[in-house]
This record gives sequence, C-alpha cells and structure tokens, in this order.
Amino acid sequence: MKNWKLYAMIIMAGAAFTACDDDEEITRPGGTIAIRNESSGVLILNNGNAGSQIDGDFSVIEYFSNDCATGLFESANERTLGATPNRAIVYGSKIYAAVTGSNTIEIASRSDLKSVKQIQLAGNEEIDKPRDVIGKGAYVYVSLYSGHVARIDTATLSIDKTVAVGAYPEDMTIAGDYLYVPNSEYGTGTTVSQISLATFTKTKDITVPVNPVQTVSDARGNVYVRTSGWYDAEDGYKQKGAAVYKLDLNGGEPVKVADATLISLPEGSNVLYAVNYPYGANEITYFKVNLAAEDGAYTPVPLSISADAPAAIGVDPVNGNIVLTSYELDKGYASYSTPGYANMYTNDGTFIKKFDVGVGPCNVSFFTGKKTVIL
Repeated sequence: MKNWKLYAMIIMAGAAFTACDDDEEITRPGGTIAIRNESSGVLILNNGNAGSQIDGDFSVIEYFSNDCATGLFESANERTLGATPNRAIVYGSKIYAAVTGSNTIEIASRSDLKSVKQIQLAGNEEIDKPRDVIGKGAYVYVSLYSGHVARIDTATLSIDKTVAVGAYPEDMTIAGDYLYVPNSEYGTGTTVSQISLATFTKTKDITVPVNPVQTVSDARGNVYVRTSGWYDAEDGYKQKGAAVYKLDLNGGEPVKVADATLISLPEGSNVLYAVNYPYGANEITYFKVNLAAEDGAYTPVPLSISADAPAAIGVDPVNGNIVLTSYELDKGYASYSTPGYANMYTNDGTFIKKFDVGVGPCNVSFFTGKKTVIL
C-alpha cells in the first residue's frame, strides 16, 4: 500500500472543485483571472469478490506523481468499503458509492476518503440494492435493484424521495432536464425510463433492444443505451446483441451505433470510446466513434489500446486520458479474485503507464474541477 498521507494531500488539492464547465477569463482592474478546468487524478472503484470474501475499495492514480495507491478507504476508516460496490462518483467535495452487496450508500470526503455518512438500506422494500450513482445540482440519484431510483439531498445527505421505474435498473445518465434509467430486468428488460428532474416523477418508458444496462449522453443532449443482449444456449452460451444504440426520445426506433460491451462518453463530449469483447469471442476490439459526424454515419475508428481482460474504460473529460482497467490472467482466463491493473493512455493512444490496482476494477471516474489562475 502506498503512503496514505501523500495521497490525502494530493486529493485535498481538489477538495474545492466543482463540476466542470468551459474555461473562462475574467478581466478586472489590475489584471485578468483565468478559471481553468483541471483534473488531478483517477478514482478506480474495485468491487472485490464476494465469493472469495474480498470486499471493495478504492485505488487512486495521481497525475502529479504518476503513481497509484490502493486500499485507501480501509486505510482512512479502519473498515472496508463493503461487499461488491458497483459504482462511485466524485461529486463536489464528496465521493458517493453504491455498495450493492452490503446494501449501503457510502458517502466519503473527497479530501481524505474518510466516511462522512453511510446510508443503510436494509429493511426497506423500495430502497434496496443500490447499483449506480449520478449527480446534478443539489442532488445525487441512485438506481436500486428494487426497481426504484432514490434522490439524495446533498445538503442533508439523506434520501428525500424515490420514484418507481422498471425492474433491476442499472447505469443512468442525465440529458437536459431528464434522468434516463435502463431497466435490465435481470437480462429480459426492453425499456429505458425517463424521469423529470423538476418533479422527480417518471414521464415515460422508451422501448429499446433487450437487456439495457447503461445509458450515456453527448454534448448535444442525445441519449444512447448500451445493451448486454443475451447468451445463446444453442451456441455455447455466446453473448449476442451487445451493442450501443442512439435513442429516439419521441418514440421512434433506436439506431445502432456499434457493437460494444464497455463504453465511455466523457461529459461534454461527442466522442464515444468503446471496447467490444462479448462472452465467447476470441478477439477484443477497441475503438472510438464520432457521434457528431457531418455525414451522420457512425464509423468506428480503431484505438491503439489493449488489456488482457477488460473490466472498465473511462476517459478524463479535461485532459482526454484514456484509462482501461483489466483483470489479470490466470492460466489464460480472467482472475476475479486477484488484483487487477489499469493501463493509461493519452487520447491519441500513446501508452503512459500500467498501474497495479485492486480486485475487480469495475468503475473509473476522475478528480476534476476548477482552478483559478492569475494571469
């Protein structure tokens, strides 16, 4: 484990950061103040392995030192993050994590990863088994396998309202004034629910291909869904139908963008980054797609990145760095009970460094925010 005090100091540098908008300059008597978007590092959520009784934790890659530390939550709190954390975000001065196996929502300080509050969900049928977290304005939204989305007030750090969606909702996105929630129904779902952020009520369900598990949105407000498809018992249980589709929010047919099993669409971007590695396939492909191409065609462009058994992909919305996490191989197969790794690349695919992380590196997010510079 790396020196915790070093990483506490590094992360504290971003404690006052807020959500990113465009850079701006303000001219005042005596000089000009520039407010720049800045990213200080990467937060990787390791979901551990419940079968091997390995709880989840965080790894942090820090840009300044080009180094990584793992086991940070346990080091800061003298307890583990819990069983099978599924998603985490850096939002404002805090980190919010959906810990599915332990049925908790962990809220930690961005500055030192110490727990601020742990929301226990056991015993409530409407608020059960958190899966994803996403923030906007004064609220953080949590999808729950109970078939609901909960809203956390970031001032009180308490759930103030819930709304019913479909069964087994997964990774959400926000576009404009709406939240989009894919309802996987544990492999059989065919809907994405639209929720009004103003009223926090479901406004409609949008029909999509089978098994939707992730929604993302681009800089123009378009919404896309990634589906996991199905496993064909008559063909060796090979995974089929895993792809990304652009949604028609007015009820038209979704338009296929590309086959993919992992995707990342950075905030404020029109470029989708993807990995296609369906179960049973012999080849892994990595590519990006310009979603705003003038000819309207979705043309995958190969990415010169790679990993043994990809677990997650993330792209820094400020500097464009690509982070690809992976399981290590054991006798040619992905090992789900030993520490994995993360490969970092510049946006053009130039390799930067391989970092050792924790067990099951399932989610990538970034320490981004604003920095004031006097010109």
